[in-house]
Amino acid sequence: MPSSGRGIPRKALDDDIISPAKLLTDLRDSKYLDAVWPSQSPQCVGLLGYDDPTGATGNTNFCQFGGPFGGQAAYHIKGAVQTILAPTQNGTTGRLDAGLDDAAAEGVEYIFGGLTNANNPLGGTVGSLTRGNKFLRMQFSLDDASEAAECAVGFRFGEASQALLDSYNDTAVINIQAGVVNVETIVDGAAATTTAISGISAVADNDVVIAEVQMKGGHPTFIFTNVTQGESKRFQVPVAEDMLDAVVYVPFFYFLQGAAGCALAFDRITAGDVLADQEHLQF
Repeated sequence: MPSSGRGIPRKALDDDIISPAKLLTDLRDSKYLDAVWPSQSPQCVGLLGYDDPTGATGNTNFCQFGGPFGGQAAYHIKGAVQTILAPTQNGTTGRLDAGLDDAAAEGVEYIFGGLTNANNPLGGTVGSLTRGNKFLRMQFSLDDASEAAECAVGFRFGEASQALLDSYNDTAVINIQAGVVNVETIVDGAAATTTAISGISAVADNDVVIAEVQMKGGHPTFIFTNVTQGESKRFQVPVAEDMLDAVVYVPFFYFLQGAAGCALAFDRITAGDVLADQEHLQF
């Protein structure tokens, strides 16, 4: 059996050579998320955990994603009151319709792991991580990329959800804005620094893209792939290296629609410790 010193060779797992008891602790203890569609719709509840989701501006709900390694996310309502109250599997495509209402100036933020403090199983604390580095990787598409005012993948300070992306104290994200692929960072409450990723074409309607942010201590790495256009780029921003020690950060996705609205579809969400990442172990 091949051995890389990390993760699980997928063929060995499928062939029952590796038992669940031998899985990495992160995989056994819900510290790794890998949700893939087509699969079942997530199970969603309101803030209390036993009530229905709600769509009022600023409300928080929770959803439970299915496997292969399921997990929880909180989702926070942006913009005006929404009538679609939860992400649902599309009955035609099998993908996850994740943007809630397809309407102007509305949106949603997903906090993977569900918590905004150091207990978030998918987050960490800069300067004091015991197992190294965290990552968030998402595959998705936008049916009208020009109408994505904010479409941000990455990590943020573990504070209460804010109405605006730039209101967070610290962020490190890949942000698609009107099709342009940017890296955006905020350090210690300063103004956001936005840098367009050179060598990457603008995202077109229905392009399938993969956005990944790796938090290596206080040094984020950004990786963007446009699957449809066949482009990929690894990117680092020097200012992001100044992210503060002792800052709790959590993985999140922030989506806000423009004047005409934009449908959002998820294919896959993967997050956790880099050592537990299965992406490159498909034997």
